[in-house]
Amino acid sequence: MSTKIALEITEIDLTVLHHRPSQLRVTARGLVPSTGWRHAVLVPNVYDRPPEDGIYDFALVADEHTDLAIPSLTPIVAHHLLEEVPRGFRGVRVRASRNVRLAILAGGTGHCPQVSLRTAGNRRSGRETAPQRRRAS
Repeated sequence: MSTKIALEITEIDLTVLHHRPSQLRVTARGLVPSTGWRHAVLVPNVYDRPPEDGIYDFALVADEHTDLAIPSLTPIVAHHLLEEVPRGFRGVRVRASRNVRLAILAGGTGHCPQVSLRTAGNRRSGRETAPQRRRAS
């Protein structure tokens, strides 16, 4: 088995778990190109200082099973817990080999379609967008 990046990100969900201190669970769902992938995780970028735009980057990776894998788009899911939401935090960007998705907490700036943001006991709106990709001609 070898650890590889997922093929595609299909959804990001941000869940506020506690308010003092704030804890946030990041859940990313994606696709891998075959069956048998295990141990999906969100790997955070390591920063010397917080990102200026408040967007924290992650990669969705998993262990690829190479023995008896059947070529078929297969869903995977991974979670990451932010023990304390950093000051200036606006959202997360999750990368895969084919796309990148962005989830912004409610109150963020910019024009983005809606995505869910769940808070214990009540539901708030967040925002999600996928950057435009250029097609090769």
